[in-house]
Amino acid sequence: MGKSGAHFARPAKIGPRPDFPMLRLTEIRLPIDHPQDAIREAILKRLAVPAGDLEAFTVYRRAVDARKPGIVFSYTLDAEVRNERSVLKRLHADRRVTPSPLTLACAERELTPVLRDKPPLRCGR
Repeated sequence: MGKSGAHFARPAKIGPRPDFPMLRLTEIRLPIDHPQDAIREAILKRLAVPAGDLEAFTVYRRAVDARKPGIVFSYTLDAEVRNERSVLKRLHADRRVTPSPLTLACAERELTPVLRDKPPLRCGR
């Protein structure tokens, strides 16, 4: 087990996996008092996809950015969307949209991440 408290367990047979099961979005900035739906809307805006294409998302990290007037939360998110490959190809120049490192590690090692005291993250469908 590493310093992060995560360890990896071999999954049961889960079938074929897409190449990029999740996308990592960084630098999503929202006001401190934003409504919960604002995160979903920010993802849809960043990826420029219809609302029906966003299957799920997870907040990977939330930080407070107080460097400028108007304190904001800066989010790092993992999002599952339909046709991740085409979205990634279309947004290849945007450094804030990449394949999620955690799911890439899972795909390369065929492992499922298991975080202590938390339900397992999905490494496929």
